[in-house]
Amino acid sequence: MTAVTGLVDAVRFPSLGRVFTANMTGNVVILAFATARVPALSIAYSLMALLSFLVGAIFGGRIMARAGADSQIRFAAQAFVLEVVFLSAASFCSIGYGSDLLKHSFQPFALITLAALAMGTRNAAVRKLAIPDLTTTVLTLTITGIGADSSLAA
Repeated sequence: MTAVTGLVDAVRFPSLGRVFTANMTGNVVILAFATARVPALSIAYSLMALLSFLVGAIFGGRIMARAGADSQIRFAAQAFVLEVVFLSAASFCSIGYGSDLLKHSFQPFALITLAALAMGTRNAAVRKLAIPDLTTTVLTLTITGIGADSSLAA
């Protein structure tokens, strides 16, 4: 899971206008720089990633809220299947994508949204499993908690 998370951001960051889809701490920093009008950084892309990650965390939280102590792995597997669906959809949407299309296309928003939904869903499931030493960055975990523990997530 750690390798996939790193791979997702390693591929997405340079190709999607310098935005993270798994590391929300980085997005908050990028959002601050974009707000200060640093060239080549996008407020819209960073906000899209943050909001999509939060919605993904809500999805993962809703799935994991139904899990009892004896069924956490089964429900986590459902969350991970949803993650795979989102990442597969992102892969499908990336067909024909070129960074030259970045400024005049809806495609980057779709890719950012789908990848961030996947990462938010996964983070919520992993957080609920509460496996020691399986942590994420503090802000990313905070955003995950807001979504996964919200009333929307049950």
